[in-house]
Amino acid sequence: SPGVAGSGCGGGGGRFVRSDASQYSAGPDGRSACTCIALTVADRFLSLSSSSSSEEEESAITPAFLSDAVLSGVAAYNNVKKAGAGGGGGGGSSAEHMSAEEVLSGTSAFPDLRVVGGVRQGVLSSDRSGPLGLRALLEGCRRGGEEGEGEGDSSGPVAVLITKTPETVVC
Repeated sequence: SPGVAGSGCGGGGGRFVRSDASQYSAGPDGRSACTCIALTVADRFLSLSSSSSSEEEESAITPAFLSDAVLSGVAAYNNVKKAGAGGGGGGGSSAEHMSAEEVLSGTSAFPDLRVVGGVRQGVLSSDRSGPLGLRALLEGCRRGGEEGEGEGDSSGPVAVLITKTPETVVC
Protein backbone atom coordinates (compact mmCIF):
# COMPACT_ATOMS: atom_id res chain seq x y z
CA SER A 1 0.00 0.00 0.00
CA PRO A 2 1.14 3.58 -0.53
CA GLY A 3 2.88 5.37 2.27
CA VAL A 4 5.96 7.02 3.66
CA ALA A 5 8.68 5.32 5.70
CA GLY A 6 11.64 6.84 7.49
CA SER A 7 15.36 6.06 7.62
CA GLY A 8 16.04 6.18 3.86
CA CYS A 9 18.31 3.97 1.83
CA GLY A 10 21.31 2.62 3.66
CA GLY A 11 20.15 4.10 6.95
CA GLY A 12 21.44 7.56 5.98
CA GLY A 13 18.25 9.42 6.81
CA GLY A 14 15.66 10.53 4.33
CA ARG A 15 12.39 8.93 3.42
CA PHE A 16 10.99 6.22 1.20
CA VAL A 17 7.71 7.22 -0.47
CA ARG A 18 5.61 4.54 -2.13
CA SER A 19 2.64 4.91 -4.44
CA ASP A 20 0.27 2.28 -5.75
CA ALA A 21 0.58 3.81 -9.22
CA SER A 22 3.29 2.50 -11.53
CA GLN A 23 3.99 2.62 -15.22
CA TYR A 24 2.33 -0.80 -15.46
CA SER A 25 -0.89 0.28 -13.72
CA ALA A 26 -1.33 3.22 -16.11
CA GLY A 27 -2.59 1.23 -19.10
CA PRO A 28 -0.81 -0.30 -22.08
CA ASP A 29 1.23 2.81 -22.94
CA GLY A 30 2.62 3.00 -19.42
CA ARG A 31 5.07 0.15 -20.02
CA SER A 32 6.99 2.31 -22.49
CA ALA A 33 6.63 5.63 -20.66
CA CYS A 34 9.45 5.27 -18.11
CA THR A 35 11.64 8.03 -19.56
CA CYS A 36 8.76 10.52 -19.72
CA ILE A 37 7.65 9.55 -16.20
CA ALA A 38 11.19 10.17 -14.90
CA LEU A 39 11.37 13.51 -16.73
CA THR A 40 7.96 14.49 -15.30
CA VAL A 41 9.13 13.76 -11.75
CA ALA A 42 12.38 15.69 -12.36
CA ASP A 43 10.46 18.66 -13.80
CA ARG A 44 8.02 18.77 -10.90
CA PHE A 45 10.69 18.29 -8.26
CA LEU A 46 12.90 21.03 -9.72
CA SER A 47 9.91 23.36 -9.88
CA LEU A 48 9.12 22.57 -6.26
CA SER A 49 12.80 22.98 -5.25
CA SER A 50 13.04 26.45 -6.74
CA SER A 51 10.07 27.73 -4.74
CA SER A 52 10.14 25.79 -1.45
CA SER A 53 12.24 25.12 1.60
CA SER A 54 13.72 21.63 2.02
CA GLU A 55 11.10 20.83 4.67
CA GLU A 56 8.31 21.84 2.26
CA GLU A 57 9.94 19.80 -0.50
CA GLU A 58 10.09 16.74 1.70
CA SER A 59 6.47 17.00 2.81
CA ALA A 60 5.28 17.63 -0.77
CA ILE A 61 6.63 14.30 -2.05
CA THR A 62 3.68 12.09 -1.20
CA PRO A 63 2.07 8.98 -2.68
CA ALA A 64 -0.42 11.30 -4.43
CA PHE A 65 2.46 13.40 -5.89
CA LEU A 66 4.03 10.24 -7.31
CA SER A 67 0.73 8.85 -8.64
CA ASP A 68 -0.05 12.09 -10.43
CA ALA A 69 3.48 12.23 -11.85
CA VAL A 70 3.13 8.68 -13.22
CA LEU A 71 -0.16 9.51 -14.95
CA SER A 72 1.18 12.82 -16.26
CA GLY A 73 4.34 11.10 -17.49
CA VAL A 74 2.27 8.56 -19.42
CA ALA A 75 0.25 11.43 -20.92
CA ALA A 76 3.52 13.17 -21.93
CA TYR A 77 4.74 9.91 -23.49
CA ASN A 78 1.50 9.65 -25.49
CA ASN A 79 1.95 13.23 -26.73
CA VAL A 80 5.56 12.52 -27.75
CA LYS A 81 4.42 9.32 -29.48
CA LYS A 82 1.60 11.09 -31.34
CA ALA A 83 4.00 13.81 -32.47
CA GLY A 84 6.17 11.09 -33.99
CA ALA A 85 9.31 12.08 -32.13
CA GLY A 86 12.17 9.65 -32.22
CA GLY A 87 11.01 7.67 -35.21
CA GLY A 88 11.38 10.34 -37.83
CA GLY A 89 8.36 11.33 -39.74
CA GLY A 90 5.50 12.28 -37.42
CA GLY A 91 2.12 10.78 -36.94
CA GLY A 92 2.59 8.10 -34.35
CA SER A 93 6.06 6.74 -34.99
CA SER A 94 7.71 4.79 -32.22
CA ALA A 95 8.92 6.73 -29.21
CA GLU A 96 9.16 3.53 -27.20
CA HIS A 97 12.91 3.50 -26.74
CA MET A 98 13.69 7.22 -26.72
CA SER A 99 16.39 8.36 -24.37
CA ALA A 100 15.95 11.36 -22.10
CA GLU A 101 18.23 13.46 -24.28
CA GLU A 102 16.17 12.57 -27.38
CA VAL A 103 12.95 13.57 -25.63
CA LEU A 104 14.49 16.84 -24.42
CA SER A 105 16.09 17.79 -27.73
CA GLY A 106 13.46 16.46 -30.12
CA THR A 107 10.20 17.54 -28.46
CA SER A 108 8.64 20.40 -26.56
CA ALA A 109 7.22 18.07 -23.90
CA PHE A 110 9.49 19.42 -21.15
CA PRO A 111 10.34 23.02 -22.03
CA ASP A 112 11.86 23.80 -18.62
CA LEU A 113 14.33 20.88 -18.67
CA ARG A 114 17.64 20.61 -20.46
CA VAL A 115 20.79 18.53 -20.30
CA VAL A 116 23.32 20.55 -18.29
CA GLY A 117 26.30 18.32 -17.53
CA GLY A 118 26.13 15.96 -20.48
CA VAL A 119 25.33 12.31 -20.80
CA ARG A 120 27.53 9.94 -18.84
CA GLN A 121 27.62 6.17 -19.07
CA GLY A 122 28.82 4.05 -16.24
CA VAL A 123 29.23 0.50 -15.11
CA LEU A 124 27.47 -0.97 -12.11
CA SER A 125 29.88 -3.13 -10.18
CA SER A 126 30.96 -4.02 -6.69
CA ASP A 127 33.95 -1.65 -7.04
CA ARG A 128 32.61 1.45 -5.30
CA SER A 129 35.66 3.56 -6.17
CA GLY A 130 35.84 2.83 -9.90
CA PRO A 131 35.94 5.78 -12.32
CA LEU A 132 32.77 4.58 -14.07
CA GLY A 133 30.87 3.72 -10.89
CA LEU A 134 27.71 5.46 -9.78
CA ARG A 135 29.46 7.49 -7.06
CA ALA A 136 32.07 8.84 -9.51
CA LEU A 137 29.40 9.70 -12.08
CA LEU A 138 27.24 11.53 -9.53
CA GLU A 139 30.26 13.44 -8.21
CA GLY A 140 31.06 14.40 -11.81
CA CYS A 141 27.50 15.66 -12.25
CA ARG A 142 27.84 17.78 -9.12
CA ARG A 143 31.18 19.19 -10.27
CA GLY A 144 29.78 19.81 -13.75
CA GLY A 145 26.88 21.75 -12.27
CA GLU A 146 29.19 23.81 -10.07
CA GLU A 147 31.62 24.53 -12.90
CA GLY A 148 28.94 25.44 -15.43
CA GLU A 149 29.90 22.50 -17.65
CA GLY A 150 27.51 21.74 -20.50
CA GLU A 151 24.62 23.74 -21.89
CA GLY A 152 23.04 26.76 -20.28
CA ASP A 153 23.06 28.07 -16.74
CA SER A 154 23.32 25.28 -14.18
CA SER A 155 22.97 27.43 -11.08
CA GLY A 156 20.21 26.26 -8.79
CA PRO A 157 18.81 22.77 -8.32
CA VAL A 158 19.85 20.01 -10.71
CA ALA A 159 18.09 16.67 -11.17
CA VAL A 160 19.97 13.53 -12.12
CA LEU A 161 18.07 11.07 -14.27
CA ILE A 162 19.36 7.50 -14.17
CA THR A 163 18.05 5.05 -16.76
CA LYS A 164 18.58 1.34 -17.11
CA THR A 165 21.10 -0.35 -19.35
CA PRO A 166 23.45 0.99 -20.40
CA GLU A 167 23.17 2.82 -17.06
CA THR A 168 23.10 6.30 -18.55
CA VAL A 169 23.29 9.24 -16.15
CA VAL A 170 22.04 12.58 -17.50
CA CYS A 171 22.90 15.69 -15.46
